[in-house]
Amino acid sequence: MNDPSTSASRIIAQDLDWVTLQSTPPALRAKAFPFEVVDLLLMVDCVYHPSLVSPLVDTVRYLTTPGKTTVVVVVELRAEDVVREFLEVWLQSDQRWQIWSVGEQRLSSAYALWVGQLQAM
Repeated sequence: MNDPSTSASRIIAQDLDWVTLQSTPPALRAKAFPFEVVDLLLMVDCVYHPSLVSPLVDTVRYLTTPGKTTVVVVVELRAEDVVREFLEVWLQSDQRWQIWSVGEQRLSSAYALWVGQLQAM
């Protein structure tokens, strides 16, 4: 059993412009966007415009370590078509994604929540 008083924990909250990340060549991304392994990627109110869906999904994939990172997405249900497109693009980005919807009983009906993990090969 781990002793919480001796374990080293780091919580880092960072803003990230996913359009800038997507426009950065893959070979330069690690230098421009140096991230350690992300255990929990929390995205709140990031799904709101169709032009941002692809860059957002690319960023999620960039920050996700298969079998390690848990992605939590909370969205306000403003535009159903944009939310639907986000979920479709997210699921199609890699066949290894497992994504679960959290029931409406836990949040008001104006919000939705999903949890996802990319399975290791």
